Amino acid sequence: MPHDQGGRKICVLCGADCAGRPRKKDSRGHYYCRDCHDAAAAAARRRAGEATPVGGLALLNELVPADDATGNPVDAGFHLDGLMCPRCHAPVERDAALCVACGADLRTGGRVAARTRVTDADDAADTLVWPMIIGVISIVFGGTGLLLNGGNGVLVALSPGPAGAPNGTSEYAVGQIAGAAIATLLSLWLLVGGIGLVRRRARAIENLRRWAGAKIILLFIAGTCIGIAFGVSGLDGRPGRAASINDALPLGLGLLIALFAWQLAWPVFILAWSGRSAVQREVRSWDD
Repeated sequence: MPHDQGGRKICVLCGADCAGRPRKKDSRGHYYCRDCHDAAAAAARRRAGEATPVGGLALLNELVPADDATGNPVDAGFHLDGLMCPRCHAPVERDAALCVACGADLRTGGRVAARTRVTDADDAADTLVWPMIIGVISIVFGGTGLLLNGGNGVLVALSPGPAGAPNGTSEYAVGQIAGAAIATLLSLWLLVGGIGLVRRRARAIENLRRWAGAKIILLFIAGTCIGIAFGVSGLDGRPGRAASINDALPLGLGLLIALFAWQLAWPVFILAWSGRSAVQREVRSWDD
């Protein structure tokens, strides 16, 4: 209904009579003092970040007559195509149900509260940051292992061998060099997988899972070999040899178990974490 009451032009924002004053009018006959209109439009632009959807929030698009029925000049400007939100005075579309600036329900005048529903127990905020955390830890472990194992292999290869034999050619040295080479390759594998995870490459998760499986298998093989070596040493018939081994066995066994537990911790964690449904869903969304 037009707010033209017997020649009075009532501003819908401040309630003042703007007849004979610079004013603006929307397509439904609502009048606005120019100052009220400009202030509300500026506030709406700030709230909406000056992002105006096509077909909505168009502020200036239709001329009003140069004078009204009383002959008083009307500000030669433009009117609002649509309505204003009753809460924040932001322009809204004619048939809009919600105000995009403040979230008000234009049918009831209330404010709509957004609710987030978690449908999977595995869905958590950490799914947004875990690639960086796990990737960086993998890079640190892989880089450190690469330096230590690679350096150890080089040192053993350069160490003096038996008299008259080339360096690093004793049976013990050859075994150490082979072990260092395998450990170096595993460290490089982990390093590359960590870099891919930081970059959110889907194949990085599969590479890390394969690395974890290979690491666990090799640890069990190494543990079996070390156990056999302990057993063979205990069968040595030299006097006092078996007794000295038995004395050192508890300490050596404890250190060995601690070392294997440390080496197993990260691959077991990788396998357990990457098997979570939330992680698998997120990985499928990555661009490879």
